Amino acid sequence: MSELIPSGTRRRLTDAELQERALELSRPVSSLELSDVRVVGYLGVRVEAEWFCVPVSLVREVLYKPRTSRVPFVPGFVNGLFNLRGEVMGLMNLATLFELGSRNQAKTWNFAVLLHDGVSEAVTAGLLADEVCEVHPNADAGYDRIPSTIPPERARFFSQTFRFEETSYTILNVENILSHPDLSSQVR
Repeated sequence: MSELIPSGTRRRLTDAELQERALELSRPVSSLELSDVRVVGYLGVRVEAEWFCVPVSLVREVLYKPRTSRVPFVPGFVNGLFNLRGEVMGLMNLATLFELGSRNQAKTWNFAVLLHDGVSEAVTAGLLADEVCEVHPNADAGYDRIPSTIPPERARFFSQTFRFEETSYTILNVENILSHPDLSSQVR
């Protein structure tokens, strides 16, 4: 993806663009390139009718039509396990975790957004999504705190909200989601 997406825009990526971006992100980074690193924005993730954002710096990979294996005795928001090149990880259903919509465990998800912990490049877990897009809010995006009407036990999974191109986004607190008390080491 040689073209840069201007700040203040949002667009849907094609499958080919997602694959090209995944290859670009998977190549080793030289020490010369590290000095030119810039914040590039967020990955928008739609779950049911709600839009969330994950900082791009924590996204390792985006997979299309992930296949999961159901596992008994895991928290209800863990949709199942996924094998990524020999590494087994849990895929989380945010619709269940945040009590959105139908919370249908049998639903076929379009994407899995694979996250890493920000320290190592090892994939930690995945979030299931209906749709993904790049979001590059400009300085005028108007960031706000999480509304006080959201219960504290759920609000801890969010960091801020902002409105961008007529859509409201909630930035996920990935660290708090991945350290959910109901998760055991078998799914992280």
